[in-house]
Amino acid sequence: DGTRHEADVLIWGTGFAVVWLLRAWLAVRFAQREPRTMAGFARRLRAWQAGVLASGALWGIAAWFFSAHGSGPHQIALVLVVYTFCVACVPILGPQLRLFVVFVLLIFAPAIARVALGGGTLGWGLAIVMTVAMGMTMLLARNYRESFERIVAAQPGLVLSPIEVRGDWTEYATLRGEARARGVEGF
Repeated sequence: DGTRHEADVLIWGTGFAVVWLLRAWLAVRFAQREPRTMAGFARRLRAWQAGVLASGALWGIAAWFFSAHGSGPHQIALVLVVYTFCVACVPILGPQLRLFVVFVLLIFAPAIARVALGGGTLGWGLAIVMTVAMGMTMLLARNYRESFERIVAAQPGLVLSPIEVRGDWTEYATLRGEARARGVEGF
């Protein structure tokens, strides 16, 4: 069992390092080169979304791999880490609600399954609590998005476009790329 745990740590740690390094490289690359075309913005969006989903999958895998190797307090700490990541992402991913929902499912579903499969009344009870927490987190993100849309709609002078607020980043990227190509700044 110790060898299996070490292998899990090595596999997950390597995956985490690869995803983190790729996301760091993309962040530096994005900061250095602003896309000027719709295709460039669409590629940037897809790369960013892939990074978000890869990170979510890694945390879900962590919950699956590591929950069986700890005691009760370790498992609760893992659940808290998973939940904290989801709540912390609400302001960043809330405007892209579908992406947020997939991100949360990638993180929570393996954790919920692992806890439930742990057996016993405590395992099933914790799985139910985690499912409720997952649903509440999704509702929080939906409410955040709706509040954000209302605030932006009430302030017509904001630089944000309705397209950006709706989360239709491809259309926004097209308009932004066209504006920048014409030399319009601040769009």
